[in-house]
Amino acid sequence: ADEVDDVQVTNGLFSVDLDFGNIFDGTALWLEIDVRPGSSTSTYTTLSPLQAVNPTPYALYARNIPLAGNGSATTAARSDHSHQWSNVVVVAKGGGDYTSVQAAINDITDASEDNPYLVWVAPGEYEESVTMKPYVHLQGAGQETTVISSTVSNAISQPIVNATLVLTRHVTLRDLEIINTGDDTRSIALRIPEDTLDVHVSDVKVAAVGNSEESNVAILVDGGKAILRAVTARSENAEGNASLHNSDGGVVSLEDCYLYAWGGDIAYGIYNTGTGTVLVSKNTDVEGINATTGNIGLYNRSGATAVLEGGSFIGMGSSDPVTGIYCTGSSTLEAKNIYTEGRGSLTSNGVRNENASVNISHSDIYGEGHAVNIPGSGTTYISFSTILEQKGLYNGTYACTAVIWDNDFFAETCP
Repeated sequence: ADEVDDVQVTNGLFSVDLDFGNIFDGTALWLEIDVRPGSSTSTYTTLSPLQAVNPTPYALYARNIPLAGNGSATTAARSDHSHQWSNVVVVAKGGGDYTSVQAAINDITDASEDNPYLVWVAPGEYEESVTMKPYVHLQGAGQETTVISSTVSNAISQPIVNATLVLTRHVTLRDLEIINTGDDTRSIALRIPEDTLDVHVSDVKVAAVGNSEESNVAILVDGGKAILRAVTARSENAEGNASLHNSDGGVVSLEDCYLYAWGGDIAYGIYNTGTGTVLVSKNTDVEGINATTGNIGLYNRSGATAVLEGGSFIGMGSSDPVTGIYCTGSSTLEAKNIYTEGRGSLTSNGVRNENASVNISHSDIYGEGHAVNIPGSGTTYISFSTILEQKGLYNGTYACTAVIWDNDFFAETCP
C-alpha cells in the first residue's frame, strides 16, 4: 500500500500520485482509501465506499496487449507479442476516450499496416452495432465482462448486411462477448463478409438468441477468410438456428472452439456450403440439438470442403435427419481423430453421405440407427476406426481398412 503524508485537502477534495505497478489486466478493480490527520500517529479511518478505478489507467495495460492468436494480424505487430501499441483508444461507460465503440472506430482515419490502432473496451454492456475498419483492432476486458449487443436484423427480401459486429480485413478481435437478441427475421451476431482476410478472432463468445421469425446465426461467413481460436458460439430460439454458417467461398479455420445450435425447426452446429467454401477444424466440438425437423452437427454440402482433425460432431434429437456429419452435393470431407454421433432417432446416423466424397480415419463413429449411412452414390472410406453401432454401414460404395466392428477386428475388407 502507498502512504502519502501531509496532503492538502480543499473542500474535502485531494489528489495524489500512486504507483500501482503492473496490475491492470482488464479485471475490474477498486481502491481502498484510508486517512488520518496529517502525518500523525493516530489510527487510519477507512473511507466508504471503495473507489472504483476508472478506465484511464487501463490504457497502461492496453498499450502492451499482444494481438490474438499465435501470430499477428499485421507486420507491425510482431509474432513474439513484444509489440507496443502507439495508438490506444479507450472506450468506457465513464472516464474513457469514448462511450461508444463505433464512435471510437469512426474517428480513426489514419490506421494502416504501419500505424495500427487498438480500441480497448472496458467492462460493461454496449448496446450498439459495430462495423470495424482495417488495421483497427478490438479488445475487451474479457468474455461476459465486455459485451456488445444489438437487435439488428435483415429482411428476407434483402441481402444480409446487418450484424451486431461486422469484421473487415487486417483486424483482430478478442476477449469480449457479442450478442444479437433481435426478434425480427434474420439475426446475425458476428459477420465475416466478402473481401475479409487476415482476421484473427480469439477468446470471444458469440450468441444469436432472439425469437427471430426465420433464422439466427451466431457467426456468418459469406465469403471472408478468418482464423477463430477458443471461440464459443451458440444459436437458438429461431425457426432455423446455425452456430456457424460458412458460404460463398468463405475460408474458416477453427481451433479449440465450441459451436452449439439448439431448437427451432432446424439446428445446425455448422452449415458449410458452396463451391470454394472451406472449413478447417482442429479440436473443435460441434452440436446441433433438439430441433423438430433436423439436427446436424456438421452439414457439408454443395461442393464445399471440410477438413477435420480432432473434436466431436454431434446431432441429437427425435426428428430426422439426426446426423453427426451430413455430406451431400459433391462436397468433400477429410477427417481423422474425430468422434461423430447421431442419437435420438432409430434412423439417426453418425455419418451420412449422399453423393459426396468422405474419407475418415482413426475415428469413433456412432449412430443409433446406422453408424455410416450411404443412401446415394457417394464414396466413403473408413480406415483404422471404431464403428460403435452394429447396424453399421449400408448402401452405396464404401471401402474399409482395419475397422473395429462389433468387438471384432476386420482388416482390408468391410464387415
